[in-house]
Amino acid sequence: MNEFFRVIYSNPMLIWKAGAGIIFIGFALALFFMPSLSSGLGEGTARLFAGLLLLYGLYRLFTFYADYKNIRDGK
Repeated sequence: MNEFFRVIYSNPMLIWKAGAGIIFIGFALALFFMPSLSSGLGEGTARLFAGLLLLYGLYRLFTFYADYKNIRDGK
């Protein structure tokens, strides 16, 4: 666990990538489970947008993990 934080601390870019992924996933879950946030959108449109936000958040977390692994392995 210490190596994880050492790599993260030495590369602030990784913090931004992980943070953005978590934020987008949080927005997607909030929009999916709280219909009051989708003011003016149809139910299908709101769920589609939440799905796209979730997909993008997962992509950001994947790129975070790939960059973390490359930096940790010294590539």
